[in-house]
Amino acid sequence: MPKPSDTLFQLIKRMTPSEKRYFRQHYDRGKTQHSLLYDFLNTQEVYDEAAVKEHFKKTKLGRNLKVYKRQLLHRLMKSLNSSWQTSDIYTKVSKAIFELRILESKGLYTEAESRIARLKRLCDEHDLLSLKLQIIDLQVKLIGVQKKQNIAQGYGLSGKLTTLFEEFRGTMDEFQVNVRRRELTFELKVLSGYRDQQAKDRISEILVEPCFQPESIQRLNEQNQIRCFGVLATAELSMGKLEEAKVQFERCLGLLRREDKIDPVRDLQSYVAVAINYALACNLTGEYHKVEEILSPLFSLIRNKPELKSYRSSLLIQQMAAYLGLNLFEAIEQMGTMLHKHYLDSKQHNETTFSLLSLHCFCHLISENYEASKALAKIYRKQNQETHYIKDFSIDCCLCIAGFESGDWESASAIASNRLSTISDKGSQAYILLDGISAAILALENGRTYNWAGLAKQLGDVPNLYAPIRFEVWVISKSRGESFMRSWIAASSSTR
Repeated sequence: MPKPSDTLFQLIKRMTPSEKRYFRQHYDRGKTQHSLLYDFLNTQEVYDEAAVKEHFKKTKLGRNLKVYKRQLLHRLMKSLNSSWQTSDIYTKVSKAIFELRILESKGLYTEAESRIARLKRLCDEHDLLSLKLQIIDLQVKLIGVQKKQNIAQGYGLSGKLTTLFEEFRGTMDEFQVNVRRRELTFELKVLSGYRDQQAKDRISEILVEPCFQPESIQRLNEQNQIRCFGVLATAELSMGKLEEAKVQFERCLGLLRREDKIDPVRDLQSYVAVAINYALACNLTGEYHKVEEILSPLFSLIRNKPELKSYRSSLLIQQMAAYLGLNLFEAIEQMGTMLHKHYLDSKQHNETTFSLLSLHCFCHLISENYEASKALAKIYRKQNQETHYIKDFSIDCCLCIAGFESGDWESASAIASNRLSTISDKGSQAYILLDGISAAILALENGRTYNWAGLAKQLGDVPNLYAPIRFEVWVISKSRGESFMRSWIAASSSTR
């Protein structure tokens, strides 16, 4: 049996408060069947068609739910289309160009020309170069018609045409640069999810492209600058260029905070996403107090904005990451409480659960509670149905280290061997660490010492993209012959 469509529900949930008000005022007057359905869906947290049918089971709506869902979706789209025509700049300018074409077809050339300068300004302000090309093309047509009608002004108009064609070529060149930037932006987004050397080399090539240089980005409007800086920051983060990434994130946040210059509704999600990534970069460089400073206002923002609810788990993980660097024991206690109260006991196995589990496993390693770390890792393995490189890496390393430290070298060696066979990038932190643990086990089994300092140096030369799970600190503790906890506290203090 096909799953009921939740498109209508998702659309309602993603509408902004102003869009919902517009719909109420212009398309939903009176207590109609559509109004009742809209109200009920708006109260649901998760779409449940059975609950909808049960609620309206004795009504016409309940008997014809599929029809009313389709009709309500049509009304909502009409409402959004109408509201966007008054708020979306691209739609506004497109509509104005259509009006220019009407004026030109009616021979009202003077009126048409009087509107062109303002429309061009809007296009320049909002990087609407494709629309600007349409306006220049229409302007050329207007001059061509006037030239035919008034031969005496022919030479003067020819000069205007020359100027327009130069403007057209300049706009076209800039448009091609923007097209190239968009093409490379999409490629960067894809490549940032990979860790192999080939992806890193390609990212390095893209970052030096002319369209990503400061002088080119500065010509963009603030909206596109935000997008550009955000993509560059994410790419640099994936390359381990943490300081460069933080500079880009700070630029993004600086632009997003200028509320007089942006659309706060549309950029709210961008603001939260950028802030979370900035917090991640600060966690990676050990600036834990700054993480708290970045995240604190976001929790209250998310509580008051339902459309931002999906970001809560990411915020929580970065907050726990900062706690882990600031206060190990508080982090262990908070994560344990959170896992049991909100996730494990209530059986809500989601992204937050798995991230907290991997963090909690690592915390138990630091406190040398190896059995607790193994137990949590088994819960993770049982519940996690999807492969996620970073978290799987973390869990496997926690299990491997727990096995090594508790004397279960056979299981530690098996885990390392299985994971090594799946890692293509032999220069990655994952490969270096697990290969090092395998070599250490082999050396110790044969009565030889192992060069932990050499492994620590190798890991130190590779960007750590897995903060706050810093396995290199465990390796350092082995090289110094001290406890993991002592090395962790010392490492956390030195980066504050």
